[in-house]
Amino acid sequence: MNSTANSFFPDHATCGFKKDAGYWEIDLGSPEIASAAFLNELTIKMVENYLKAFSFLCRPVELRYDLMTLAEPGKPTLTKEGEVLHVATLETPELIQALKNIVNSPTQWFFSTLFLDCDLLVFIPNTENIENPTWLPIAGQFYIGHVMEPDDNDRLIPVDCGLSFDTMTDVWVSETLSPTSTQQDNRICAAKNQPLLESALRALEAFAGKPIVDWGSRYYHEQIYKYGFHDQMR
Repeated sequence: MNSTANSFFPDHATCGFKKDAGYWEIDLGSPEIASAAFLNELTIKMVENYLKAFSFLCRPVELRYDLMTLAEPGKPTLTKEGEVLHVATLETPELIQALKNIVNSPTQWFFSTLFLDCDLLVFIPNTENIENPTWLPIAGQFYIGHVMEPDDNDRLIPVDCGLSFDTMTDVWVSETLSPTSTQQDNRICAAKNQPLLESALRALEAFAGKPIVDWGSRYYHEQIYKYGFHDQMR
């Protein structure tokens, strides 16, 4: 493990930080109304849904987003890219209001992409196998974005929208990989964490009103499934 991971995981830990450990995606389909107001309402509602679904599991830290305008005849499409908002000190109502304030202007900006980086509350057993709740920094990420394509007049319009949750830790996985790529029995840790992730993903699907349609993992493709990770070692 690297030095960052060592500060959160004991030496004997069979899990740790693992980039691209897993992702789950929901396709929201084509927006019903191609207006900045509707797109913003959809984006902010889905952020709120995520925060409700993962309320016991995540702590928002930072928002990163891009803004666009829907071009009108004779006017160019405007963009703002790489905008950042630190939200670690905000409660959910304050965070939602901050999002509304960003697009509350005469210019019809809308969120074309939005990333919400979060700390995750997980349980890591110590040497006595006593589970210690620990906030892992930036171990989860929520995303929502619109697919833009040109219409018959070469104006960019939204044609699809999707959201996803990514995790950068393998605390949920029953059989993990060490830094030397050897297999490790992580069932004690996974037994506590797997149900929490499953519950959050099921809640996100329910709040979004659309099913999870895709999921994957760079390392654990045989263990990942629609609502988290299977216990492959039973």
